[in-house]
Amino acid sequence: MTINYKFSCIQCKNSLKNNFNELKCENCNKVYYKKNGYFDFCNKDIPRKKIISENTIKDLLKEIENNEYDQGIKNFTKNYPMFSTELINTKFDQSADSVFHCIRTNNHRCLVLGNALGNKVEVLSNIFDEVYSVEIMDELLIFQNKRCTNSNLMNVILVKNEVEDLPFCNDFFDLIVLGTSFSKFIQYYVKQESPTKILNEIKRILKIGGCVCFDISNQPRYNLIFGKNHELDNENKVQEFNFNECLQIFKNVGFKSKTYWALPSLERPYFSTNIEDGLAIRWYLKNFKSFLKGTRIQWKHKVFYRIFSLLSKNCIKYITKKFAPYFVVCCYKEEISGSLEDFILKQTGYTNCVTNSRRIKTVFILLNKNEKPEYIVHCKRYGKEFPSKIPLVNRVFPKMANPEDRVWMEDWKAGRTLNPFNHDEIIESIKWLIKFQNDSKQDRLTKNDIIDDISMIKNEMKKYEKLDKTNFKNWLEKYEEFIFKNNIRKTAIHGDFWYTNMLYDKKHKKVSLVDWENYRDIGNPFVDLITFVIRLMMLSPTNEIQSFKEKMYDNGNFNKLMSQVCDLINNHFQCNVDVELLIKISILRTVMINIKYKNEAYYTYDKLLHIIEDNDFSFCTNSDE
Repeated sequence: MTINYKFSCIQCKNSLKNNFNELKCENCNKVYYKKNGYFDFCNKDIPRKKIISENTIKDLLKEIENNEYDQGIKNFTKNYPMFSTELINTKFDQSADSVFHCIRTNNHRCLVLGNALGNKVEVLSNIFDEVYSVEIMDELLIFQNKRCTNSNLMNVILVKNEVEDLPFCNDFFDLIVLGTSFSKFIQYYVKQESPTKILNEIKRILKIGGCVCFDISNQPRYNLIFGKNHELDNENKVQEFNFNECLQIFKNVGFKSKTYWALPSLERPYFSTNIEDGLAIRWYLKNFKSFLKGTRIQWKHKVFYRIFSLLSKNCIKYITKKFAPYFVVCCYKEEISGSLEDFILKQTGYTNCVTNSRRIKTVFILLNKNEKPEYIVHCKRYGKEFPSKIPLVNRVFPKMANPEDRVWMEDWKAGRTLNPFNHDEIIESIKWLIKFQNDSKQDRLTKNDIIDDISMIKNEMKKYEKLDKTNFKNWLEKYEEFIFKNNIRKTAIHGDFWYTNMLYDKKHKKVSLVDWENYRDIGNPFVDLITFVIRLMMLSPTNEIQSFKEKMYDNGNFNKLMSQVCDLINNHFQCNVDVELLIKISILRTVMINIKYKNEAYYTYDKLLHIIEDNDFSFCTNSDE
């Protein structure tokens, strides 16, 4: 994809003529050059506080220079783990998800100011036709160029310049995003602490109908309730503008704004609503625990949210504006224009919704006037176009996969997130899986099916001496024998069978599954089942490896749970299922896949492989021997 990038002269604002690696102003004869993958409009060091120290970014560049890009990132994040979320598994980076409050159904050109390591730039390049990234530090731009090259991002244009005087013409961008919070941006990127000049400059280059998205940390007021030591997003050393100060600053510049609160952080805005939507805020507060099963919640948060949820809608709005920890402010040049969210509400006829950011999509939970959810609208994070209509989807096997549309709607399924610590709910989830497999049962797993699976594992094992072991080969032989000996039928696969994708209706003791992104029509029925068991064994807020090891030898509650699970699956498959063997094969397969595709999860599963290599499980080791 070739980008016809456009710039204007810093001095006279005349359009620049593009001549490969140089840009020339025919009005004042000023010439700007492209070097190291970015356009340099100042050709000098820009004296600012460094958002990342020069030594740190030089270490990153050195690691990449001495190794391949991916290995260099792994080496760097071992020494600097605080940057892991910005550099690893960036496909699932959610730090730019606040733009779904202001993104329109027609988007073309986006500007990101001060994104340092470029994680938002990468995400937005999958949504916009053109993404311009402006930084003031050479080393960061050099890294962003390497990142774009590694990810084959052909629609990103990198620029070095002062942020107060940008090389773009008037009315140029559909969306402008800051790479960090508003207060942090002002401290590290603006000459003077007064933000007026940069905001006027942003307003100048923003299209009529376009939007600039500001992330606001309301730390000072939030800490009045939850304490000064509560860390939000490592901005404790930044002099914060509080929420009302920010709104006044934006108003003084002439912006029209619409505001949303966000939780739990700006990097992970999992939940948000319009701050004027008191009904939606109250619904979330009443139900927030339902979305957080398996997560430790401080008692003071529980008490505060419980009391908060009992207040009137007007009181809730007032307190939210005063004390919510994070806000997203969508600012417009003249009148507030319609966003994707407005389009969804208009198309569906609803006025109240809660936005939920997930790994590869954003969903909008639509509420009726009685504070009850009725529908959920899904929007795939990646894609450059939106449909003109929102189709209603009813998942009935075999039509379980997500639609081809970017946006679609489903009926709301009653229930809360399944509790992985409740054994009765775990059993209900296994029963759901058994029914799903019975409904989707197909032909028997063939010899070729198993040989293909085992061959991949064997081929990868041969490449690494430490993995080419006799006991691993014995596992594979036993696995092959087990499959051939029993009538194991192929079934459909959910692909991410885990409690975070399960809703439990306590009243009817019913489990429903959501998030079908990894669904497959035909596959091995043990994939969902054994992956689920392994995740249960690893379930821990602190140490997954230790949790797995402890549950291997558990003679108490977990052992009792697994006995129930084994009884269910033995009856389902009409044979004695060797769960221990299947866990070993699954972990061995996962190690090989992660090695093959250079996934970070290799390190975790390699440790698990060492644990199970010479140890037996205390539960459910059924065989016919």
